[in-house]
Amino acid sequence: MLSKSSYFKMEGKEVFLKAISYMKDSVQRVLELSNTNTSEIDYIVPHQANKRIIDTLTQLFDLKETQALMSIEEFGNTSAASIPLTLAVHARNNTIKPGHKIVLTAFGGGITWGAAVIKWPNSVFRSIVFN
Repeated sequence: MLSKSSYFKMEGKEVFLKAISYMKDSVQRVLELSNTNTSEIDYIVPHQANKRIIDTLTQLFDLKETQALMSIEEFGNTSAASIPLTLAVHARNNTIKPGHKIVLTAFGGGITWGAAVIKWPNSVFRSIVFN
């Protein structure tokens, strides 16, 4: 029989706090590096780990709830696929338009994190990808 110490244990509160801290810091840094102000951001697409993290990030950057694009309610946490999946869903339903500035940010279970600012490509590219 295995002892309790043989099992993984999730420290949910600690992971939540680290996710918020690291994603906030990485978004701030990428905004600085790209000379982008939060008022220029059309959308933020955080890793879809849980809605509470997404809501907290949106509040920290003083963004409207509608500026946080999500797919978690439809697909759950899809791990590394969550950002591209969310982008695909919102590109297909035309939420994202050519020229929109979008911040991508993620935090992984291996305690890795990062962020990027992208400008959504033109409609020719979108028609190739999504048709």
